[in-house]
Amino acid sequence: QSSGPSNRLMRSEMLFMWLQEERTLLSVRNVLEVDGEDVPDAKQRLDDLLRDAASGRITRFRELLDESARFNLGTVHRNFPDATLALQFLAPAYQHRFTFTLADTSTIERLTVAKLDFAEDKRPTVITSEGVDVFSNGSLWVRPSDGVVVRTKLALTIPNNLTAEITVDYTHDPRLDMWVPSRMTEQYVQASFSLKEQINCVASYSNFRRFETSGRLITPQP
Repeated sequence: QSSGPSNRLMRSEMLFMWLQEERTLLSVRNVLEVDGEDVPDAKQRLDDLLRDAASGRITRFRELLDESARFNLGTVHRNFPDATLALQFLAPAYQHRFTFTLADTSTIERLTVAKLDFAEDKRPTVITSEGVDVFSNGSLWVRPSDGVVVRTKLALTIPNNLTAEITVDYTHDPRLDMWVPSRMTEQYVQASFSLKEQINCVASYSNFRRFETSGRLITPQP
């Protein structure tokens, strides 16, 4: 059974953070506004977590990630998609779990890039669904001259006849002097005898800032 199409517009802030102790990237979305309506108590939530140095902060970041997923449309529960997910597969800790194949060379936004196809072949998989392994595959478009990743595509086949495809484009941010996500598209297709559903999402990223702290040591005068 299917219903008519519906739409939702959200304005959010994103945190991209490297977790040194876990050797992984953490991306957290904090939804500020849904269809023009402010989300109560959302504006200071992420700032308060960043300033909190207490133990267990990473757990609370992940709880915020789960909490933000409640605003997603559709019956497909999803909290894993983030713009940097496929990038993690290039880290030394993950590379041995995948087979990488050089597919071809092409041009993206006037940049010459090499397309690397990847397929996960080790258990347990990076992504799981209710305890079931979900093997990742897709492609990475990499600039050979310096190794910059300009596009990623991740494809998943999840139990219960659900497929997902996530594509992310990157651009150079002159203020930070680094490559950052600029656009992410997601498509989820659920096809079964009782439910047919397709979810299309587009996220645009802008106004990147680096979270920094500073301090000043004051010595008492004798």
